[in-house]
Amino acid sequence: RGDSYWRPIQIKEFTIKVKGEKTPRKIRSGWTHRGPLKQYNILPNKIYSRQWLSLKPQYLRLPILDFAKMSTQDDFHQTVSSLSLPSQNIISMDRLGHIAYRTSGTGVIRHVESDVPIAQSAKDGEWLGYEKSHERPQLNLELGSDKYFLATANERIWESEHHHFWSSDDRKHRIRKYLAGSKHLGEAEMDQLMLDTHSEFRKTFLTWIMSHSDREDTQGLHALISDWDGSSQSSSHLFYKSSVAENKLVKLILARLIDQYFPKGHPQITYKSRMQRAWLLELITQENSFEAFGLNTREVANFLMEEVISAEGEHHLKNRWQAQHPFVGGIPILGKLFAVKTPPQYGSFDTVNAEQPEIGPSVRLLWNMSDPKKSSWILPVGQSGHIGSPFYDHMQSLWHSGQKLQVFNSEEIDELFPIES
Repeated sequence: RGDSYWRPIQIKEFTIKVKGEKTPRKIRSGWTHRGPLKQYNILPNKIYSRQWLSLKPQYLRLPILDFAKMSTQDDFHQTVSSLSLPSQNIISMDRLGHIAYRTSGTGVIRHVESDVPIAQSAKDGEWLGYEKSHERPQLNLELGSDKYFLATANERIWESEHHHFWSSDDRKHRIRKYLAGSKHLGEAEMDQLMLDTHSEFRKTFLTWIMSHSDREDTQGLHALISDWDGSSQSSSHLFYKSSVAENKLVKLILARLIDQYFPKGHPQITYKSRMQRAWLLELITQENSFEAFGLNTREVANFLMEEVISAEGEHHLKNRWQAQHPFVGGIPILGKLFAVKTPPQYGSFDTVNAEQPEIGPSVRLLWNMSDPKKSSWILPVGQSGHIGSPFYDHMQSLWHSGQKLQVFNSEEIDELFPIES
């Protein structure tokens, strides 16, 4: 409310049964009106309260049945506006071709936006209020264009003062370029898009290194980069080399910044940014941009070319499937029964096919709006979590070979989608 005063900490007691212990443990936990208190080992002598929207009364409502009953775009907007939960991106399309984007759920209005814990003062720490779902960003596309689409892939969709943790826009850019450039978009073309592994940044980055380096022992590599289309499938080797060079450039720039701001030594500093590509592109496309870090373009290009030459590896082999059931590695002998295969993967965090060792797409679904009977899908492992079930991992080989299954079996189709006059 803006006024500073102290309130007593609430003490809550919990009883937890622990396997192998006869007597349940009694746990005492401290809470404030901002949420539970937590102490971290890496930050001693500090106690933090953590707010979360879902801990607030009446802010965890998901009307599943309302979604099931939607039949028009008005129904869609009305249902999404009724959501009171942490926000989600939702895209809808009806059979008439109307497309809409909504940022659903409830937003938090704060005094101060920060990526790090802030002080306990009432002014900075309190939430000012909540954004209603119907006030969140939304977009309705108008009909009347042959090139009519909406693409989003966890990138920054709008600019605001909030410190959102967006992903890079590499994937969204590739999707938009594909959709805008294709004369015909049928089932085969959309299947191809879901499996796409082209990275425009990697091609641009290696081309920049090649064109600005004055090394004379790279003629063969020059030819390979010139002919490369940026896809991991056309050259898993160059795709991997680009990753090594990018990581080296980031470390080089950050080392210069750290030395500049901490000339007498510095604590351990880590860096992670999902929008890293934006400032890297700015560096390699603006003339003399490296001078701000005490470097020149030729030096940087030669340094990175050395990394490109020496880097040996294949992206798809280093990007093998590693996601496993929690029992695997956690339970001796028995856990091995739950293990699934670890095939190589050509996808990446910056490609439309976003497969990575432990995270990635949870489904590939192609819904045919004009003929739902032809809709297809595939899961990365299977439909059952039961090790004895034939459906435990029955889809994994299909997933990695790029195949899909029909959403509906023959018995369901006529009942769900009767022939219309």
